[in-house]
Amino acid sequence: MKIKALIISCLAGILVAGCGAAGQEIDKDASAKAVGNAQMARQIFDAAGGKFEAVSEADKAKLKEAYGGEAGVQKLWSSMTNPPVGGGSAMPPGAPVTPGGN
Repeated sequence: MKIKALIISCLAGILVAGCGAAGQEIDKDASAKAVGNAQMARQIFDAAGGKFEAVSEADKAKLKEAYGGEAGVQKLWSSMTNPPVGGGSAMPPGAPVTPGGN
């Protein structure tokens, strides 16, 4: 009986030890790049009035570079045009929405 309890406590200790490990470092360069890309994309989106066909070729090239090609840009544009509803919103249901989404 004591051996069983010892084995269980050892296993529990091993499992819990991983949970208490120090957090992983944040890649500040990658974070800054992602924020910069998002700000650039929002500026382009707003300047084009949300219409992809109104985006200049130079801006399309910037977006393709930042978002990994045409497929990434289309996914980005779709998420900006039709943002996901619910699930991750910090706003409670029924909260007033600022015109323009900002």
